[in-house]
Amino acid sequence: MRGGWGVSGVALLLLGLLLLTVQFGSDMVNQWAGIGSFGLALVALWQATRRGSTREAVAASNRGASADTAEAERLFRQSAEGGDIQGMNNLAILLKGNGELAEAEHWFRAAAEAGFDAAMNNLGYMLMENGENGDAEYWLRKAVAGDSAMAMNNLGRLLKDRGDLDEAERWFRKAVEGGDTYAPNNLGFLLSDLGQTEEAEHWLRKASEAGDAMGMNNLGRLLRSRGEVVEAERWLRKSATAGDAMAMNNLANLLRDKGALAEAERWYRKAIVGGDTHASNNLANLLMKRGRSD
Repeated sequence: MRGGWGVSGVALLLLGLLLLTVQFGSDMVNQWAGIGSFGLALVALWQATRRGSTREAVAASNRGASADTAEAERLFRQSAEGGDIQGMNNLAILLKGNGELAEAEHWFRAAAEAGFDAAMNNLGYMLMENGENGDAEYWLRKAVAGDSAMAMNNLGRLLKDRGDLDEAERWFRKAVEGGDTYAPNNLGFLLSDLGQTEEAEHWLRKASEAGDAMGMNNLGRLLRSRGEVVEAERWLRKSATAGDAMAMNNLANLLRDKGALAEAERWYRKAIVGGDTHASNNLANLLMKRGRSD
């Protein structure tokens, strides 16, 4: 990893991520640390660690997590404007979490152009979200050249979405080998689409057992397609309870089909609130069916 922090700075960043995971859950530490308190926690950790106290660093991060992010932004901006590429990347993370996307892209791009692998991945992911796939692919390929497992996973997603399935599979496999926590689900889902259900199940179980709610949903769908309804329901419930809206809809479908209409309705309503695009239609059909039978 290239940047200006040195060994103590890298250790500090890892501690900050660990504390963030403990406080907010592992889903927050994804492609982004996309909440404002992350920046302030890092600043507080940096200040305390410079004084040599890990215990004080932990306490400082806990204070920072609930404080206003304005001071964090000021400090990251000072660092970024002074040419520190980690400061550029962290400022961009904070800005993106606050919805300031144009300036976030500016700082991700500045850090990426200065050679920071993490910023290359973050910029590529942001461009991919914006539908700018050509530029996204350019930066993700630069990031994977630096062995970024997250970038390997993101490049696999981009390639899968445009139909380059063989290369997408290769990058998902590399991301799994590199330790990316989201790659097992993505690899399993791709293999399932390709009809390789035995290996797909292996990777989806890996993802599910590691706590990936999307993996649980996809494993539940695969099991249900094979008629293994009891285990399918168990995984769909775990995923839905963890907040996955697609799993809520899929669980409701399963419950509807086995006649548990009241519970199916509840899960459809939850899925609608969660943003699933199919749940509204499914709920309407269920209500019409129930109305005809009343």
